[in-house]
Amino acid sequence: MADEAAKGYLRLNHFHGLRLESEDFETGEKYHVDKRKLHNKICHGRGVVPRYSGQLKVIARKRGDLSVEVMPGYAIDGDGNDVFLWEPKIVVIEPAKHAPKMPGHIFVNVRYVDEPSDFVVNKANPKFKGHRRILETCRVDVEAKAAAPEEGSRSRACCSPRT
Repeated sequence: MADEAAKGYLRLNHFHGLRLESEDFETGEKYHVDKRKLHNKICHGRGVVPRYSGQLKVIARKRGDLSVEVMPGYAIDGDGNDVFLWEPKIVVIEPAKHAPKMPGHIFVNVRYVDEPSDFVVNKANPKFKGHRRILETCRVDVEAKAAAPEEGSRSRACCSPRT
């Protein structure tokens, strides 16, 4: 039993003379991200946060094409991730893509996405390289079925307003 790792959240314990490596910083960052996600899941629940910006409303456009506009907004997905859409997004619905399901319902799903950014290479030692930052963003998808938030990381959708 001594070899079994204890369950819980691993937090850094700083002390004078402690030398930190990249793994230590990743552990520290993971602690804060996991705690924020836990707080979101337990205290707020999943769904669109009302009264924030455009509330992720989907508005039909008055044009001949099948396009909709997704208004900016904030939501919390089933994993507790913060999902922000900062600017309006125009999405085109392609009937050929959803032909077997048409006529019927089409769902606009907003998903949390982590995108590595700012790739750097140490010029003095090229074996040291990697992405300096992670951009927390979202993706807007048009699908023939509603995303299932309980599927966790496979489907991180914010489908319904919270009450």
